[in-house]
Amino acid sequence: MKKGKEVSALQIIGIIYAILGGFFVILGSIFMLVVSREEDAGMVGTVFAGIGGIFLIIGLVFLLIIHFKRKRIQRIIREGYFVWGTVCGISQNYSIQINHTHPYILKVQCRMPDGQVHVFSSGSIRQFIPAAAMGKMVKVYVSRDNYKYNYVDPEPILKEFVVHDSWMH
Repeated sequence: MKKGKEVSALQIIGIIYAILGGFFVILGSIFMLVVSREEDAGMVGTVFAGIGGIFLIIGLVFLLIIHFKRKRIQRIIREGYFVWGTVCGISQNYSIQINHTHPYILKVQCRMPDGQVHVFSSGSIRQFIPAAAMGKMVKVYVSRDNYKYNYVDPEPILKEFVVHDSWMH
C-alpha cells in the first residue's frame, strides 16, 4: 500500500454515511414528487430527504477531512524532509478492532537538529510487530514549519519482520 494511503475508520464511515445519505435524499425527493398531493405523505418525503441530507453532509465532511489529511502527508513526503528516529515503544490501539485483532502503533523518538527530542506516533499498522523492532531506526517525515504534521514510515520494519499466519484455524 502506498505511503499515506491506508484505509481509516473515518473513511469507511464517511463512505457509508454519504451513500446512505444520498440514497435517502433521492428516495425522499421521489416520494415528495410522486405523493405530493397529500400533505402527510409529502411530509414523510421531506423527513427522508432532510435526514438523508444531514447524513450526506456528514459523510462528505468525513471524506474531505481524510482527503486533506492525505494530501498533507503526500506533500510532507514529497518535500522529502525527514529525520531518523528510534522505535522506543510498540503498543496496540485498543479503540480499533479489525478481524478480532487490534492494530499496532509505533512510538518513535527523534533528536531534531536543534537538539530537542520529539516523540512521534505512527498510524495504525495491521501487521504484527515483534518486540525485536525496539531500537530500530525509521524515517519520520516532518513539515519544516510544524512538527505536528508528520508521517512515521514503518516500511523498513514491516519488510524486516515477515509474519506467517497459520492456514489452519
